[in-house]
Amino acid sequence: GGQYQMFPWAIPTGVQQFAEATHSVYYQQQATGGRPDMKDWIGGYVFSRRQDFEDFFRNLAVQYNTVDKQGNLLCPGDQVETCTYDPTIPGTADDPEAAFHSDPFGQFIGPDNRRWIWVYLQDANRWIAADRDRNVATWVMMYGYTSDVLYGEDDGTGGFSAELPLKYFLNYYQTNGN
Repeated sequence: GGQYQMFPWAIPTGVQQFAEATHSVYYQQQATGGRPDMKDWIGGYVFSRRQDFEDFFRNLAVQYNTVDKQGNLLCPGDQVETCTYDPTIPGTADDPEAAFHSDPFGQFIGPDNRRWIWVYLQDANRWIAADRDRNVATWVMMYGYTSDVLYGEDDGTGGFSAELPLKYFLNYYQTNGN
């Protein structure tokens, strides 16, 4: 998560190498000293359509019978097709579903009661969701992007430098299996 002491073109190679190594079948074998659990550090869920992104969380709401503060089901009728739950809606103090809606950084409590973050990369046309406690490295990259680019806390390095690690994550994660 800190600054890299190397040439700018070499910054993403650490993410690349980690993603490639942890998603290799050889790395995951206990006999070779691998740690299969580390595979999930760089990981997450990638969607090319918003509908698929929303349906992923709607499925979780139906599966877990999630209720808001007032005891109402997030997805009444237990059907994904009729569910209107959308984690991208900004949460407000008077919103009974505030925990299940996004804060300014795209973070929210999912219907499975896990901590999630989401990002839409417009130029890649990809929706990315990461579980904060499972996809730790991805979450750090996504939080850096949302805080710098979307929330406006850019330190002067520009949005491209925050977006670049996410693009490398996408390329390597999709190439090496998810």
